[in-house]
Amino acid sequence: HRVCIVTEGRRPPRAHAEVMVDDRGVGSVTSGNWSPVLECGIALARVERSVTRGDRVTLQVREHRLDGTVVPLPFVRRGSGAS
Repeated sequence: HRVCIVTEGRRPPRAHAEVMVDDRGVGSVTSGNWSPVLECGIALARVERSVTRGDRVTLQVREHRLDGTVVPLPFVRRGSGAS
């Protein structure tokens, strides 16, 4: 199923990055980039059904690993103060 992921740090997630939970591959990123509004990386991914909101994940982006969290859509909510 499809999930949304917010990553830590300034490195953006990229399409085709492997999504891992406890060093086990559970899916892949379909799209990802840096969000200037949220000031973090955001990604959409297709993963196993066992991955749910609030789960901590790791994205393997080329030779780097990005820590992230599965979050609900939309990334930015109306009235959140973000312009």
